[in-house]
Amino acid sequence: MASMDDFRSALQSLFQAAESRGTPYIEINSGQLHRIVGGYPGPEQRMPSCCKVMYNEQKADDEVISRPASGKGASLTIRYRLPRSATAIFEAPRREKPRINVIARPISPGPEVVGRGRPRMNVAGYDFELICEIAPRKIQMGL
Repeated sequence: MASMDDFRSALQSLFQAAESRGTPYIEINSGQLHRIVGGYPGPEQRMPSCCKVMYNEQKADDEVISRPASGKGASLTIRYRLPRSATAIFEAPRREKPRINVIARPISPGPEVVGRGRPRMNVAGYDFELICEIAPRKIQMGL
């Protein structure tokens, strides 16, 4: 029975072979990849695992050419750009928010009417401005 490591290894081999030929991309079909690894078609096929490996190897410039309705099936085809030196999508570093220096007068800790007559307050270090007031009312149910 094929494992995810088997699919990953076969995929890497296909990448290396295509890179050595100098091609700008390679299109890989999940059904063909699974046949290379073995066990497909058959009762012990591992198509969901094969597709998961293919999706995990995607990078920012790669393109899904064909996707089955379920997302995981023998018709999944992905065009992988070569060479494969870029960071994979799932491993991409997260962008940090830029630091912003804001210089402003702090809002007083108690409610204070400012500007358009809206009360403002600071709760647990967060500034709030009341933009509407919701008052509970009794709803009469008619039978």
